[in-house]
Amino acid sequence: MKIEKVRRSVILLLCVGVLFSLLSACTSVKTTEQANSDHAAAQDTADKASAESAQDEADVPETEPVTIHLFHQKQEAQDAFTQIIDAFHKEYPTINVEQEIVTNEPAAILKARLATNEIPDIFQGSTNTMDIAQGGYIMDLAGEAFLNNVTDEARLDSTFSDSEGHTWALPIDGSCEGIFYNKDIFAEYDIAVPTTVTEFKAAVETLKANGVTPLSTSVWQAASSSSRVVGISIPFCSSRSLR
Repeated sequence: MKIEKVRRSVILLLCVGVLFSLLSACTSVKTTEQANSDHAAAQDTADKASAESAQDEADVPETEPVTIHLFHQKQEAQDAFTQIIDAFHKEYPTINVEQEIVTNEPAAILKARLATNEIPDIFQGSTNTMDIAQGGYIMDLAGEAFLNNVTDEARLDSTFSDSEGHTWALPIDGSCEGIFYNKDIFAEYDIAVPTTVTEFKAAVETLKANGVTPLSTSVWQAASSSSRVVGISIPFCSSRSLR
């Protein structure tokens, strides 16, 4: 009898042990399946995100290279222009600037290009800038932020802007011209060094009245201005610089 009870107890314990094992095994299987499912879901999400990102990149059009033609006559400024172009290209690598330097009759060549619609993208003008602008060949720069880097005196010059507020061009350089005068002649006729336009005109009239050529635009004459021929000598400069 006792043996039978012991036997039943052992069997019961074994059954309970097997039940717990089965429960543990099922739980382990379910946990593994859930982990695999979560991993698959995460991987699927990552794949979708990667695919969307790749599609977005594919939808962005590639920037096409652009070439800008720069036409000017400043042979002496070629190195300076090259440095500016190189710095610009580093910031905008898809834009290339090709400079064409024309020193022989640049105004005539530019006029011919305009007539045949072979217009440079950027070109150096002269006293004919307003005529070119009226022909509709130049973009109005008024309102552009970079104009803040240009003095009003230069920007509002009639060579670059008109009375209607349009800015058609910008200066690329500046020059300063000196004036020589014959001290001996000025002393002989008691002429003070003029500091105003009115005083300058008065000095010229005094020189003319005494038979002295008042003005010259030759540097060589200025160097030999001890003669009684020249009272005031202005070094030669182009009409563009004298505007």
